[in-house]
Amino acid sequence: PYKSRLYKQTLESIYTAYKTLPEGAQAGYLLASWWKEKGDSYNTATGTAEDKMAYVKAMETATAAAKAFPDSEGGINAQNLLNELQQWHLRVQVEKVNTINQPFRAHVSFNNINAVHFRLIALDSKEDYGYFDDLAWRRITNSKALKSWTQPLPIMKDARQHSVEVKIDGLPAGKYLLVSSAAPSFALEKNVLNAAMFYVSNIAFVQDGSKYFVLDRISGAPIANANVQVWRSVYDYNDRKTAKRKGSSFTADKNGYVDIGNKVEKENGNLLLQIKSGNDELYIDDAISSYYYDDAGPQKVIDEDELTWQRKNARYYVFSDRSLYRPGQTVYFKAIGISKDKATGQPIVYKPGSKQQVVLYNANNQKVASLELVPNDFGSINGQFKLPATGLTGNFRLEVQGPNTMMPLYIRVEEYKRPKFSVAF
Repeated sequence: PYKSRLYKQTLESIYTAYKTLPEGAQAGYLLASWWKEKGDSYNTATGTAEDKMAYVKAMETATAAAKAFPDSEGGINAQNLLNELQQWHLRVQVEKVNTINQPFRAHVSFNNINAVHFRLIALDSKEDYGYFDDLAWRRITNSKALKSWTQPLPIMKDARQHSVEVKIDGLPAGKYLLVSSAAPSFALEKNVLNAAMFYVSNIAFVQDGSKYFVLDRISGAPIANANVQVWRSVYDYNDRKTAKRKGSSFTADKNGYVDIGNKVEKENGNLLLQIKSGNDELYIDDAISSYYYDDAGPQKVIDEDELTWQRKNARYYVFSDRSLYRPGQTVYFKAIGISKDKATGQPIVYKPGSKQQVVLYNANNQKVASLELVPNDFGSINGQFKLPATGLTGNFRLEVQGPNTMMPLYIRVEEYKRPKFSVAF
């Protein structure tokens, strides 16, 4: 720190003494670079106010040096640094699946812009943009929008990257693309664009190898008679792109249970599931790795009572209302228990008949809070945790204690501001 401060003081002396000469602009550029490096190393937990505002100081210094002698080496370097610091940043993230007709949030990360412009586009369930190349972006920006609006962003004075939450109104079941732009024109030149694909459905599923339970995303109840269509993702060497090949179709039983292992082609690859129930459909582009293994059949087990057997083979799949939270917010979660039938080895809903402990851990693996909850008739438990308003942020996890195999859920806790919401048509 002492050497760094001494270096800064030397640059300030040189810049002050020679700022009326072209050579002095290089000292101004180096001084601006010192401030930028100071800003790069800023830590929200331990940094000072000076550290936080370092980018602003860098911009002021670079602006003065570039303006004084724009054609000098130092002036050109200062302008390039200024361009870097003033560059637009925009990234919008949405939960992969959201429930039908229920408002949800988008997470907006931004810098150097004061508003984000949105277009919501409805997609066909099988529509796939593949790689987002120039052709795909032209298709997106020329597509008819279901809805368009502008969201003002908080005015930040530290030239740093910030994040906010934005409300998105509830939507009917379907597949959507939320397109965001820094410029209202949605131009492909001199602009920043972002596209987030997401789904609206009340269908969910949990997986254990080739075995699936199709469930209601809100209540956790099994969805009987749901249609499960299997697709296989295959690379076409002639077209040099990945194609989808239609596979077998299945119907879930009264417990929402489907085993696709007996009929799916015995080859390695990636599977996609298209699940339908009434007017609701879930057809996520995320591929499920599938590797063939010739199972010799159920193994003989030691003589244990049914409940002990189920407890040893139980696991809980944990879901939350979203994946990103601010300190002090409430996490709403659901956990669904799955075990195995002792006689057949087939998956069944786990109903322990006693309280299950759910624990929230912080980023340092320290226990923050815990709850004891009784599973309902569908084998699911529901609850909520209030996150600490102060202290450590980072990756937290929720875990159901007790079962032999734990499937924790990881969530992200970080500081960001939530703007006032307004819609412009």
